[in-house]
Amino acid sequence: MPQNALNIVYWLMLAAIVAEMFFMVRKDCAMLRQEGYDTKRYVDSLRKTEEHITVKRVLTFALLMMMLVDWVQSNVYDVAILVLVIVGQCVYAARVKDAGTTPCDNRAKTLMAISLALMTAATATVAAVSGVLRAIQMGLLLVCFSYVITGAVNWVSAIIRKPENTGNCPETRLDIDEMKTEKQDKER
Repeated sequence: MPQNALNIVYWLMLAAIVAEMFFMVRKDCAMLRQEGYDTKRYVDSLRKTEEHITVKRVLTFALLMMMLVDWVQSNVYDVAILVLVIVGQCVYAARVKDAGTTPCDNRAKTLMAISLALMTAATATVAAVSGVLRAIQMGLLLVCFSYVITGAVNWVSAIIRKPENTGNCPETRLDIDEMKTEKQDKER
């Protein structure tokens, strides 16, 4: 019974980690969009905002460290508490109404899809090869460093595609309205 319960909690934790990947990558893609998909400006923004040491990343890193300890791995209740912490992070990330966290143009959506696909594929591969516990550890590690993966995907895509800022998002609607007003003024 305890081993079956532990396996169920492990799979729940893995599902929660995949959800957390979504929210982290969504935030990373929004930051990239705000920086005009310029990787150098994105890295400067990461340094300036200290994104690598935010509470959500440090907490995820602490969860990773806990999942490396044998006595935590083998206790259903400890793992269940960690699952609740991850779910709490996901609920908080879903409820935050930050206009800058929603990638809304095609490039951001593409970057988000590729980053999530890479992270999920890596986690699934580890799950298939080494088991769900190692997949959990890999998933937590990827969540901690999602900004690196998203930045790398952007850097590779920049080779194929020029950086752009489409202006379809709420932050730039004011700019669009100003351009429409200028165009109307020229027509008069």
